[in-house]
Amino acid sequence: ERVDKNRLQNRIGITPKNTNNLSRICIIGCGSIGSSMAVSLAKSGFKLFTLVDSDFLNAENVMRHECGMFDASALPQKVNVLRKHLKKHFPHIICDIHDSDALELLIQDKGVFNNYDLIISATANQAFERRLNHIAYERESYPTIAYVWIEPYGVAGNMLLINNQYKGCYKIGRAHV
Repeated sequence: ERVDKNRLQNRIGITPKNTNNLSRICIIGCGSIGSSMAVSLAKSGFKLFTLVDSDFLNAENVMRHECGMFDASALPQKVNVLRKHLKKHFPHIICDIHDSDALELLIQDKGVFNNYDLIISATANQAFERRLNHIAYERESYPTIAYVWIEPYGVAGNMLLINNQYKGCYKIGRAHV
């Protein structure tokens, strides 16, 4: 039995030739949406991740989260639990973490998220999202940003994709969603 990355990817119908698995993805917010997106992207062949979240995985959240009750038993930080989950299922990925508040990271260093190909903001924190958008909007070059959120009780899910090449705007986009 072969378990190398290429063989595993081929078994799910995705070959490394048709995925840009060298893209650097930063997922900010490792709760229900962020954890699901990380797993889906890893299944799709992406392998370079940075996870950012300062929150802890609570037992009441495990029904929505990719990690389960066993992982929440010690009230660990979401980034640590999710990295362990990803590495257990996808040993070929590289996963860095920041167990810090994303807004504080951005305040300390405007360029902290510059070196990624895709930023996924799954925080539902409008203060952070507005600041990130403002920094991206004023720069000549900035990664593509996907703002994702879910409405209370899972009534609806939303995504706003900002490609800096076209100067999209979170403030206007979110107001009209």
